[in-house]
Amino acid sequence: RVQKPRDDEIGELYDGFNSMLEQIQKREQERDTVQAALIQSEAILKKAQEISEIGSYEWNVLGNSLIWSDEMFRIYGVDKNTFQPTIEKVVELTRLDDRKKIQEAIEQTIVNKKVQRIEYRILCPGGTEKVVLVDGEATLDDHGNLKKIVGFVQDVTERKEAEKAVQKTSKQLRALATHLQSVREEERTTIAREMHDELGQDLTAFKMDLTFLEKQIQSGKKKDSDHLRSINDLKIFIDETVHKVRSLIRYLRPEVLDDLGLIEALQWQAQEFKSRSGIDIKFKSNIKKIKVDKNTSTALFRIFQEALTNITRHARATQVDVNIEKKERIFSLKVTDNGVGISSDIGDKSKSFGLLGMKERALMLGGEVEVNGADGKGTTVKARIPIK
Repeated sequence: RVQKPRDDEIGELYDGFNSMLEQIQKREQERDTVQAALIQSEAILKKAQEISEIGSYEWNVLGNSLIWSDEMFRIYGVDKNTFQPTIEKVVELTRLDDRKKIQEAIEQTIVNKKVQRIEYRILCPGGTEKVVLVDGEATLDDHGNLKKIVGFVQDVTERKEAEKAVQKTSKQLRALATHLQSVREEERTTIAREMHDELGQDLTAFKMDLTFLEKQIQSGKKKDSDHLRSINDLKIFIDETVHKVRSLIRYLRPEVLDDLGLIEALQWQAQEFKSRSGIDIKFKSNIKKIKVDKNTSTALFRIFQEALTNITRHARATQVDVNIEKKERIFSLKVTDNGVGISSDIGDKSKSFGLLGMKERALMLGGEVEVNGADGKGTTVKARIPIK
């Protein structure tokens, strides 16, 4: 027989049932809260992937299954509802000449159990070509076997196009600089020729006229000493002017560079430097003559000229050593002084136009200029130019 429960027992059962119901409702609320937070997090992640153009993937290596985020479908230009991603299809969407790269990366990932960070080009079904950057993190099982890979794919097409644009602009600017340099050298040559032909001849004729006038006065019965002194002063002035004009002509375009050649022009410039500055200079070369094109000879001469100018202005040196070598097809010019030296980063400063000019001249010819120095230990300028 079942004994009829007392009223207090029914009340206890009722209270217990209500308590269980409250706990269930509380857990459902917590689950709803977590689910809402998860949905919000997924929405934020999706938006972040869209903005950054970064998609995420999960590759189950053992089961060979691939899961993509929504952004991955957009990057590859395929329909999420009809396209089932697999490693084989990823390779098929890769540009033909980049497929070997991605296949080798997959093999290396499996062997080394570490994701290979690679960059390759893909061809979307619509014909659009993109550049993607792929990276990820490998997960191993308890036995150390490769289990899955979780990573990201970033669309870097715009960045690559921007880099190409910068490179193109840089080439255009360098070409412009080369053109301006050539124009400037042509202008210097023209100015030098005009000064030689016009101004030099005029001053010479002026001096001849004054000499004739001087002889006429001297042959007269009555000499005008004041006029003679004035004429003599004019002759001295004209001699000085002619000397300055010739110096300017040599600076604009040394005749020795065109008439005798590069090595002789460098030797002449070294002697001119010694006579002007009083600084001893030793000139050493393992070649006596070399035939180079006009642009190369001009660039090397100007680099040498600028190096000596910097020594005169800044080095406070007493000795300069010049060493010229030619090994195979490389012409090397080395200028070393025993002056105060320069800091190692001065060549990179925006206002070091002399050093920047030397480097740019060499760069336009496929060469380079190195400037090394230390405080109190002098400075070395070394130019290396390929000879055609």
